[in-house]
Formats: sequence, structure tokens, C-alpha cells
Amino acid sequence: MADTYRPPADVARNAQMALDVRESKPASARGMTLVGLARARQLANREPVSLDTVQRMASYFARHAVDKQGSTWNDQGRGWQAWHGWGGDAGRDWVQSILKEINKMEVKAGSRHSEADMKIIRTARKTAQDLVNHMVALGDDGMPNPSPMMGMVPAVPMKAVKATQDDLAMEVCKVLANTVFLQYKTHAAHWNVEGEDFPQYHAFFEQIYEALDDAIDGIAETLRALDYKAPATLFQLAMHQPIDTTTADDSLDVLIASISMDNLYIIDCINGGIMMAGEVMQYGVQNFLQDRLMYHQKLRWQLRAVMMAEPMDVQELAETPMQESAEPVGMQMYEYEPDAMMAIRTAADRNATPKEREAMPAGDFVLPDTRNFPIVTPDDVPAAVSTWGRYKGDVTFEEFKAKLIALAKRKGPDFVAALPQAWRDEMAKSVRDFARQLIGMNQ
Repeated sequence: MADTYRPPADVARNAQMALDVRESKPASARGMTLVGLARARQLANREPVSLDTVQRMASYFARHAVDKQGSTWNDQGRGWQAWHGWGGDAGRDWVQSILKEINKMEVKAGSRHSEADMKIIRTARKTAQDLVNHMVALGDDGMPNPSPMMGMVPAVPMKAVKATQDDLAMEVCKVLANTVFLQYKTHAAHWNVEGEDFPQYHAFFEQIYEALDDAIDGIAETLRALDYKAPATLFQLAMHQPIDTTTADDSLDVLIASISMDNLYIIDCINGGIMMAGEVMQYGVQNFLQDRLMYHQKLRWQLRAVMMAEPMDVQELAETPMQESAEPVGMQMYEYEPDAMMAIRTAADRNATPKEREAMPAGDFVLPDTRNFPIVTPDDVPAAVSTWGRYKGDVTFEEFKAKLIALAKRKGPDFVAALPQAWRDEMAKSVRDFARQLIGMNQ
């Protein structure tokens, strides 16, 4: 599967034609938002685009095909300009052909796994990539460690090694550490879960963390029975647990998949401990671990069932229209070219109509309680920032900013890229700080 895709010549021609037509129009008749302009220039220059961009283009064409029925379409009005800026009909056909081919490949790969398993695999891949990104940012040269295959160190012949009681104690210690961390993660999920199905997930996570909390003491006592002291600090525990990049802002799907990954890791540790306990004839430990295995296998089934479930039907939140207000004190202003600002405000007004809001899920709003600031496309991100001054309510600008950033992260890279540069600089700094702390813990 290609990492990037080079726009065909007919797509590039359409994008350049849109830019030329837009330039010839008066400011009041110019279409395209800032994101649309950037996309048109990218396509016109035939710059390679990512799969995320291809998917974003397909989403745009699906939503805006209705624009062809607009009154200014035949006059090359704003809708015409925007459509062709994204590549026009040729662009639509191009991205659909890419996604069709990818879908064939995923169906072939997915035939080996359930959708629940695929979610776990995708989350594992994301976690691994996050760690690689942290290491590169800190100066990792990417070179592998010396290996016998490279002739850099002498090869050591492999031989079978019988497990010892110390090996068993170490495996039980892993079970203890990962149970403690999974207990906290599910407790945090219990605190932080949001959305329409909050009561169900709030109770589900509580059931898990309470069961894990009850198990921790028994695991630690089993470790002591092996004449091995339990780790006395969280730092010591963390040495037995894989690095985790899960955050409170992760989507529910990502969080559940991450919990499922941790549970699978505990199952692996327990299975290893059961085998070692048999080898060193610690049959009481073996029976205890078998009981733990039964619980985590049941939890694995429950998590997979949750990931495959459809969202609950709930009543839509009440409509609250946006209201005009003065610019808030301390509000940071962002400058756009006049015609682009007009296009952004037009998009915001269009997306905020009661009819369209009625059909939108609460998760598409920065402020779901009042259904303010809908975010459906990346174009809506700068629109929300620019129209903040029209909001009149109890939410502060800093709260709005934090909620918009969290929503952009859940929606994907194109949404994050549409955030103001100053915000993205702050986010990048926080990632670098986290990476330094991570390295500090391991020194």
C-alpha cells in the first residue's frame, strides 16, 4: 500500500483552473476556505498527498455534491470554485478508486481477524509509532543494536533453559504490575468517559477496576509466598510494564482497545507463569494463576463484545442557537485574508443551521451541552476560532480552546493541522516535555 499518492494531471488542471477563476472574481464572489485553498495549491502542484488526505477528499466530495445544484454553479461561483479546487469530478473519481483498492486489501487482511481484533492491532501500531516518534524527537539515530547477523558481536549458541523459581517470581511480578496499571487505567476511564452512553460505560469500567482491585492483594501475597518482595514504588512497578501513551483525551474506541491490549498482555504473562509454575513444581501458584487466567479470558470476551456493539439510541440534546456578543477580554485574535474570512464565516453559518444540527451527533460539537461550534470538516476548526466572539455563555475561552483541541485530536490529523499555529506549537512542546520525562524515568 502506498504511503502517498501523486495527483493525476486532470486533477491538477481542475485545481489550477479553480485558483485562476477565483483570482478573476471580486472578493465577494470568491470561494474556498483556507484549508480549501491549501488543498487546491497542493493538487495544482501535483504534490503527493497522504491517505488521510485522500479520505478527507472523499468525505468532502460526498458532502458537497449537492453544491452542484446551487444557483451560482453555472457562473463558476463559490461552490464551483471549491469543488474544482479539491480536484473536481476527476478528483472525486481518483480518490474513490484509491479507497476502493485499499478496501479490497483490508477485506483480504481482515478476513483473518474480527473487527474487534483489528481495533486492537491498530491501537498497538499507533502506540508503537508514538514511542518511535518520541525517541526520534530526542535524537534516536534509528540504528539497530549490534547483532550476530551483522558480524559485530560473536554469536552465542541457543540452548534450552529450564525455568527457575526466580523466573516464576519475575513473571508473577509482571502480572502484579500490569494488574495495578490496568486497574488504574480502567478507574481513570470510569472518571473520564463522556458521551451519550456515559452511564453504561461508567458502570462497566467500575465493574472492571473493582474486580482488579480485589485481585491485587492476592497476587502480591503469591509473590511473597515465592520469597520475593513486591515492588514498593510505582517506579519499580513501571519497570515491569510496557510503555503506555494513552491519554485522557483519547476516544472511547481507542481507550477500550488499549485496555484490551493490556488485558491480552496480562493473559500472556499468566500463561507464561502457569508453565513455569509447573516446571518448578509450584502447583499452588499454578492453580492461583489459572483462576486469574479465567477472569482475564472472560474480560477479553467482554471487551471484544463491547467493541463490536452499536451505540445506544439516546434523545438528541436541546437546540441552543449561537448568539452575538462582544469580543471577550484576553481573546487572542487570528488574522485571515478578508475573502477567506468571509468564506470561513459562511461555512460556519451553514453548518450551524438548526436543520443541520438536528441531524448531527453530540460528539461533533465543541460544546455538546449547548450544541455550539459544530466540527464536521477541518474547515470548521478555524471557523470555530473566528466565530468565538459570537458566543455568549458560561464557557471561558481557555475551556473552549481545550475542548476544541481535544475534539480535533479525536477527529484526526487534518483537523489538528487546521488549529491555529500557536496552539499547535504549545501541543508540540507538551509532547517533547512528556518524552523527556519518559526518558528520565528510565535512566
